[in-house]
Amino acid sequence: MNKKISIVLAGLLLSASALMANTNNLKQEVSSISLQKEKTQKEQNRLDNIVKNTITDHKKQLQHEQGFVLGIQNMVLAMKSLSNEDKNTAKDKLSAAAKSIHDAFQKEPNMKMVPVYDKEMIHVFNGSVELINKIRDYSYVLVKDNEIQTAIDVLTPMQDEIVMTTSYLPVYLYPEAIKEAQYKIDIGDLKGAKDVLYKALNMLEVKQVIIPIPLITAQDMIVEASKLDKSKKDEIMKLLSAAKYELKRAVALGYTKKYNVDYLSLNNQIEKMEKDLGLKKDIKSSFEKIIKDFKGLIHKIS
Repeated sequence: MNKKISIVLAGLLLSASALMANTNNLKQEVSSISLQKEKTQKEQNRLDNIVKNTITDHKKQLQHEQGFVLGIQNMVLAMKSLSNEDKNTAKDKLSAAAKSIHDAFQKEPNMKMVPVYDKEMIHVFNGSVELINKIRDYSYVLVKDNEIQTAIDVLTPMQDEIVMTTSYLPVYLYPEAIKEAQYKIDIGDLKGAKDVLYKALNMLEVKQVIIPIPLITAQDMIVEASKLDKSKKDEIMKLLSAAKYELKRAVALGYTKKYNVDYLSLNNQIEKMEKDLGLKKDIKSSFEKIIKDFKGLIHKIS
């Protein structure tokens, strides 16, 4: 995937022969930089692990009483039965749905919107800070020269993120919807019953959570460094430096504007840890604080 992105991006950056001289200069500067270096096996393993763990953690945050889900599933089955004019099966499914949702509300009485995890999309961009800044400058010139579509094509690959999509269903409305559907079945209005269920099940809200991969990569590096023996000073220092660089990538890619204070705090903490480590000071408590702050920021985002 990275090779394909590199080829496309390189082609875009090297094809605009009619642009102004300053555009050509920027184009040459961008093309002179290694577009996307191949990840080492260790880097790829780290990426695979942090993506998997981030998605797992997000799903855990969405956990709720399963009776809500069972109720929703039975409402869907009732609707299908109504499409087949099988009113007896529809009534059975609606009774089961009503019971499941009622029991779930006994355990979670304040539940309003039930989250149902849909999917995730992973976008990986392995470009350096230098490359990101050069492409940004190049896109400015493209826009100025009204090369909007080329600018979009140039900027689009610069996404290094996990996008997680969740649907939220208004389960608090379902008990009444079930009762109304049951009534319509009883009076022989199967289409009306189906329409009630269809309307209820389609009143949903879709939300996306975007987690910057550089942020969770930096977090993983900090956690790894915290587990090393203090005698491995050089290894710890390398991981701190790499984590700080990942934060810079997050800033360059534009993920930090809403959370500038948090990112600056993390960066400052790493710099202090580097300094303290150089002075042979104990940084155990510093690790504890920064790990907590990383978790806090990711929780804010998600």
